This record gives sequence, C-alpha cells and structure tokens, in this order.
Amino acid sequence: MMSYRFLFLSVLLGLLIRSGERMALAAGAAASDWHEAAHARLRLIAARLPYQGRMRTVAGIDILLEPGWKTYWRSPGDGLTPTIGWQGSANLKSANVLWPAPARFDEPGGLVSIGYKDSVLLPVLITPAEAGVPVDLAVHLHIGVCKEICIPVEMTLRLEIAAAETNSDGEALRVALDRVPKQQSRGVYCPHAFVTAKRRVVNGKNALVIKTSYDDEVSGRDLFAEAPEGVALPMPVKQPESTRGRSHYLISFDSEEAETALKGQTLILTSVSDQGSCETTWHME
Repeated sequence: MMSYRFLFLSVLLGLLIRSGERMALAAGAAASDWHEAAHARLRLIAARLPYQGRMRTVAGIDILLEPGWKTYWRSPGDGLTPTIGWQGSANLKSANVLWPAPARFDEPGGLVSIGYKDSVLLPVLITPAEAGVPVDLAVHLHIGVCKEICIPVEMTLRLEIAAAETNSDGEALRVALDRVPKQQSRGVYCPHAFVTAKRRVVNGKNALVIKTSYDDEVSGRDLFAEAPEGVALPMPVKQPESTRGRSHYLISFDSEEAETALKGQTLILTSVSDQGSCETTWHME
C-alpha cells in the first residue's frame, strides 16, 4: 500500500518536473505568436548575439507581408512614417531600433517612397534596467501596409525576454543585423560610399550635388538623404555617370527658401548596394 509520504513526494516531484518544463519552455520561447493584420502578419523574436564586440540582447520586429505589399523605412519619402513606442514594457532601460537598408519605390503621380517589399525584420538592441532579470517587452506599432492602396496598421506586440536567451531565431536576427548600414569611417569597408557634397546651381535651380564611389562588382546602388525632423528634403535623383566607379545624385530645391532651411543642418546620408550599405553624416554650411 502506498504511504502518504511516498504519495506526497511523488506529487511534489511531479509538480517540480512540470514547473521545470514550464520554465524551460519560457526560457526557450523567444518568439511571440504571429498576429494578423490587413495583408500582414507580425510578431516579436529575440536572441543573445555578438554585436560590435560584445554580447547583446537583440529583439526583432518581424513583419511578413502578402506578396507585392510593402511597408516603410524610418524616412519613408512619400510613404507613411512608422512610429514605434515602448509604453508598458518592464525592466527596459532602452530599445534602439536598427533599420536594414531600404529600397526606393516609384509610385503613381511621380511620387517616390522608401521601404521594404514582402517582408522585413527590424533588429532592436535591448538594454535592461536591471541586468540578469527578464525584460517584458511591449512594442506599440503604427505602420503603413501598402500596394495600390495604403492601410494603416496599429498593433501592440509583447514578449518576455529571458536574461540569457539562445535559440534558433538568432540566425534570422544575424542576417537582419548584417543588412543594417555600417557607419562609414576609416577601416570600415563600404562597397558604395559617400565622397563629398557641394551646393551648386543646376539647370537654374539651387541644388546639392552628392558624389559617391563604388566598387566594380557592385550593383543596386542608391542614395537616401535625411534631414532633421520637421525639415523638408527632396529625394536624391541619380545622374548619368561619366566616370566608372563614381555616381552623382542631385537634390534640387524648388525655392531658395527651401535650401536656406537646410543651412546649418546635419544630413544623414545612406549609400546602399547589393554588396552592403553604409551611413554617414554631412553638415550643410
């Protein structure tokens, strides 16, 4: 006959095993469920990865779009500007969204937008308020999902990130980190790189002429320019090439006032290519 002591120990052992299984599942559950939206599915993932010489907790905002649909970069051109907030997160000191290199899209009516077609994974560098304690991440998204029409999508995603997360989603996050433009500096390889920018008068208009250099094997080159928030900046237009390995991009201003508004401002210049992308800043005197 089974003793009460044995029965108690058996039940206790079973509870501990099930508790351990739940803890193991929680520790390995580095992905939220997929959440459905109009023509899109979204989720959060996370992993511990080496980044810039040290191990970091990296989350990812995973956006899967229906074929042919797109969403937008941080500076979307004529698209919808995405907004990302972290209200309701716990043990979160900071969350830094990194943006993979985007593509340019020609829209009806001569408009141009900048973003991602079919899918994008946005890496997020997570710094906990207290090291060694899980982060309860809440991400509030407001993005545009567009094809012939644009649909605003507003959604909150949540994921508890363990202090030392290792899992199969790390490879996808590594790929996404590799697609984030590097900071152009001495010793950093940039297959398509900023060279110089000069103010000129071109075809009777005040303009900014930006020169870039590129390696022979590089294709898919483009340049995106960003001004501080609230300052309008026309889209760079690639000019016919006269020298192999050199590209010129023209930003034309419709009025002298539009150019004057940029004087003294620092622009962010992102040079993209199929072989990798780089980012730098240039101060407009």
